[in-house]
Amino acid sequence: MKHSIRKPALCTAALLFSLSAPSQKLKITDFSSIKDPVKEGAETMSEMAWYIIGTVLLLGLIFVIWQVVSGKPNANTYVIAWFVALVLSIIGGFVV
Repeated sequence: MKHSIRKPALCTAALLFSLSAPSQKLKITDFSSIKDPVKEGAETMSEMAWYIIGTVLLLGLIFVIWQVVSGKPNANTYVIAWFVALVLSIIGGFVV
C-alpha cells in the first residue's frame, strides 16, 4: 500500500519542481522591462472580475425574482440584499 502512495507523490513532486524551475527565457534586467506586461495583465484581470461579478449578480437576480414570484416570506429581504450587493459592486468599481 505504501508503494501506491509514494508513486503519485513522487510524480506530483517532480511535476511541481519542473513547473517551479526558473525559465532561462525570462530575464528581468530592470523594472521598466516588466512594467507594461504587468499593467496589461492587471487590466485583463480587472475586466475578468467585472464579468464574474456581473454573472454572479445576474444569477442572484434570477433567484430573487423567483423568490418574489413564489411569494416567499423573506423575498423583500432578498431584494434589498441584492440591491446592496449591486451598489457595493458599483462603488468598488469606482474605488479600484
